[in-house]
Amino acid sequence: MEKRQIEDLLDELKMKPNFLGYHFWITAIEIYAKHKTKGMCGTYEEVAKKYNTTKSRVDRNLRHTYEDKKEMIQKYFNVS
Repeated sequence: MEKRQIEDLLDELKMKPNFLGYHFWITAIEIYAKHKTKGMCGTYEEVAKKYNTTKSRVDRNLRHTYEDKKEMIQKYFNVS
């Protein structure tokens, strides 16, 4: 999945680009699409490295941006 496709998807889900979590989502989806066996924990670690932050901050920012869109995201990416 290309970055522009991911941005279109996030826009469709009405995620706000001014949130840091928006950018974390783009990176996380790119990583997950390439390395599905990595799992979410490994994906969070890679995102944290890229943005020079911690896994827990990545997790918190991702959750903050998708709280009201959780079911749609889970259905789209077939994850729980």
